[in-house]
Amino acid sequence: MHQLARDILNLSRMELERRYISLELDFKAQIDEVYCERVQIQQVLLNLVINAIEAMTDNSGLCTLRLSSSHPRPDVIRFEVADNGTGLSEEVIGKIFDSFYTTKPEGMGMGLTISHEIIKRHGGEIGAGNRQEQGSVFWFTLPVHQQPVN
Repeated sequence: MHQLARDILNLSRMELERRYISLELDFKAQIDEVYCERVQIQQVLLNLVINAIEAMTDNSGLCTLRLSSSHPRPDVIRFEVADNGTGLSEEVIGKIFDSFYTTKPEGMGMGLTISHEIIKRHGGEIGAGNRQEQGSVFWFTLPVHQQPVN
């Protein structure tokens, strides 16, 4: 997962630099190997990163994108994509993964719906909320691959 995230950040590097967005990485998960369809998980991560970048468009101060990983349980990795943009209303949080629901004037409302289905198919969960400081955080969990004990 950590390498997938770095790959997505490399793809997004020019956009991050163009918008003067600083990057914080906090990869605390010790086990980051998951069985997955690599391209699909890349699609989820890219969608979350691009959404976070766009959420900070109107931020006049320092813009920060934060990616982090942890283990809420030993058999699960939790990956978070956080921004310090405008945040989400309770109404938006309740509908954000619904098909065709969008907050963007030119959006189709499919990116997060597809991401939800991909994560669900991989045995995980996905969610969204507001950060205490400012902005929003999107997270997903996936089961980790653990080596058998001999």
